[in-house]
Parts: sequence; C-alpha cells; structure tokens
Amino acid sequence: WMAATSESAIDWAAGRGFSILMDPHAAHRDIGRKRQYYFEKLKAAGHSAEGRELPIARLVALGDTAEEARETARAGAQWIVDSYFGAQHNPVGITDPNAPGVDRVQRYLDEVIVHGTVESVLEQIGRLREEIGLDYLLAAPLSHKTFGLLTAPTGAVTSRRLSTDTSSGWRSETSVPLARGSSRSHVLCSSPGRQREQP
Repeated sequence: WMAATSESAIDWAAGRGFSILMDPHAAHRDIGRKRQYYFEKLKAAGHSAEGRELPIARLVALGDTAEEARETARAGAQWIVDSYFGAQHNPVGITDPNAPGVDRVQRYLDEVIVHGTVESVLEQIGRLREEIGLDYLLAAPLSHKTFGLLTAPTGAVTSRRLSTDTSSGWRSETSVPLARGSSRSHVLCSSPGRQREQP
C-alpha cells in the first residue's frame, strides 16, 4: 500500500495502480470522499478495483463506560494536537494554531476518533462500513487498555469481524482480529507520549 492523504497523492497512487492506506487524522466523511475519489481515479487510469483491500486507519479509544472512553479519546487527541499543531512546532500552513474558534481536540472527538464501550464502538464501525465503505480497519489505540481489548485472544473486540453475511453486518468468530486478514493486520500503538507498531 501507498499512504495517501492529499488528492495529489491519491492521483499519483491511482494512476500507477497502487492500493492506498488511508490516514487516521481525516474526518470519517472525508475518508469516505477520498476513498470514492481514489476509485474514480483508479478506473480512469484503466486499473481495476476488484479484490483490493484499502486499510483505513482510525484512532480508537475503548472504555468500560462512554465517559471513560471519551476521556481517553480527549487525552489522545490533546497529545496529537500538541504534537502536530503546537506553536512550538511552527506548523506549515497554520498561521495561528491558537486562533479563537479553533478547537482541534473537539474536532478529533466529534469527527475522527472512534470511542466508546466495546459494543458502541462495534456499532460505530458498522455504521462506518455502510457510510464510507470501511472494510479493513487499521486500529490505532489511544490507551494500553484499548490495545489490550483489541489484541487479547479472548477479548470482546477481537472476537468480531466485519462481515456481509448477516443482517447486522457482523458475525462472531473466535479470536479473529477486527482488521481482516490476520497475517496482514496491524495495531499501531499511539499512546500519548510514545508510538510503536505491534505485529
């Protein structure tokens, strides 16, 4: 896969027939729009979309309650905003990262991060499957607890997968990662203050 965020990067990848990996920082609706744009450009370049898996990276925060998950999501969003947009980093294209009315943390909470209880997050992912075509989730957990729930063999989340053979779009399977294709799936551990990839 080629990581592609901007339209020019999508144009480049689609024009050469490369599959793309979609970023964790765009709003869900923008991911859906860019995914459709990619397929249009792929077809225009004479390449087939058949059989392609397009991982979509999403920040995930799980908790025993919605409030716990939201606080985890808020802390993760704050760390991301400070890391990418803090004034000390002199972010490109942002004249005043502290401008009135700009709340990047709230944007992450409302439009980017998938957060809630296990059941709530499964429902949200199911909606994203219908709304933006999410069929391969590359989860970026925002806490060790979330990481554990996503990766533990007996964890509630790892026993579900995206499916098309039931009316709800889900079926229960023992120890099947949420991201399809266990040999190719990854969880990117993005806890505040450090980042590492787990196979």
